[in-house]
Parts: sequence; C-alpha cells; structure tokens
Amino acid sequence: MSVKKQKCFSQADKLEIIAAHEAGKSRIELMREYGLPLSSFYRIIRQRDSIIQQCLQGNGNLRRNRGAGFPHVERCVLEWIHQQFDQSLPMEGPTIKAQAKLFSIKLGIEDFCASNGWLHGFKKRHGISFNRSQHEEFRRTLPTGPDGLGADWASRFTALLDECDSSDIYSLVETGLFYSCLPEQIDHYQGKDCRHGEHGKDRVTVLLCGNVTGTDKLPILAIGQTSRATIAKDLPPPTIATYECNWNAWLTRELFQAWLKKVDQ
Repeated sequence: MSVKKQKCFSQADKLEIIAAHEAGKSRIELMREYGLPLSSFYRIIRQRDSIIQQCLQGNGNLRRNRGAGFPHVERCVLEWIHQQFDQSLPMEGPTIKAQAKLFSIKLGIEDFCASNGWLHGFKKRHGISFNRSQHEEFRRTLPTGPDGLGADWASRFTALLDECDSSDIYSLVETGLFYSCLPEQIDHYQGKDCRHGEHGKDRVTVLLCGNVTGTDKLPILAIGQTSRATIAKDLPPPTIATYECNWNAWLTRELFQAWLKKVDQ
C-alpha cells in the first residue's frame, strides 16, 4: 500500500495562503490550489498572527515552530498524567508518547510527532520527572474546580473557543427525519423506540454541520434503509447531500468516518 506523503509548508507559504484568503479566495479554492487538507487550512488561519510575526522577524523559511507548538496536545497530556498519578499507574516514555499521538489525532492535528525530542522538551517545559514528590507539585499547577479537573472543563473549553475565529468553529447535530409524516400524524411516532431499526422505512437519519457564522454549510449526510440504486434518480447533487443506507437507517462510526474524510479532501 502506498502512503501519501504529507506536504510541509514554510511560514512564507502559509503567509501566502493567509493573504489569498483575506483577498477573497474561498476555502475550497485554496485547498485545491495548495493541496491543503481541511484541518491544515483552519490551523493556518487560526495561527495567522503568529505566522505573520515570524515572517516579520525573518523566519519565513521555517518549516515548523520548534517551541511548544502544540499547546492543546500538551494540555491534554498534562491532564492525562494527572489522572494516571491519581490511580498510581506506572508511566514510561513510550506510553506518554503514544497517548500524546492519540490526543493529536483526536484534535485533528496532523503534523504532530511524538518523538523522543518532543518528550524531553515536554518534561523540561513543565518540570516533570515522574516521581511522587514531583507529582504533588505538578498537581498544584493544574487548573482545578471544586470537584476536580472535570469541573473546570467548561471554562477551559470556552477559553479554547475564544482562540478561534467564529467562522472556524463548527457545530454538528444528528437528527431523525420522518419524511412521510404529516402534522396530524406526529402523535403516532411520539415516544416510539427507534434504537433497533423500528420505523426505519419511514425515517432517515440526517447529519447537519455548519460554522457558527452560517457562512459555511458542509454537505448533508442522510442515511436510510432504501438502497442508493433504488432512488438514484432522486438523489441531490453530492455538493448538497450524500446518501448512504443500512438496515436500521442509523449513523454508524464507519459512515461518519467516510463522510468526514470526504469533506476533508
């Protein structure tokens, strides 16, 4: 199996992308022109000020910021380490690196490398030596609420959102649509259980996603029981909606992953 090599952009390349975006070029045009994945495009736009500053300082040829360039990953790793210590679980370098890589995947960060160099820098930046006395000091440096780390999650999540432009924040919702139901028939479905495929022939599951400002609406994903071949002539263009089918008309992990990869192309 061939592996697609990820393209690496210099800060100067990123500055060019930012300038083109601010001049009015659409996200789709820039992604096609530069071969940008969706997540890379949004990351460049979010880091606009930092990229401009580095270029002004003469660092336009840098391929990667060598400092703590992945604060969200490191924040997640810090909290995970806290939880491991609380449960008296052993931790070794390979385990921490594997967990950091997992967090980067969940956060959609593609250029993170959980190398020995990163681990050394991470421990140095946060003063971590992984002994019990060090853990007590480490615990005091973490943000906590009245019920522990989880209690402060909402405020920290809000702080993360504040770092992003509203047009870069997306909301996704899954809902059921009883497409043949008339208003006077609503009571027939009220409170009915659809978890095991009941009423699948009368319903489609719909996935809707758009950004906060409403300027970008991703293609709708609809899942029904009827096969694509049966209703092919009635399907909308793929730029508007994608239709898939399964026996219970539910959104599965595999269908969601396929839709997300298609959107990210």
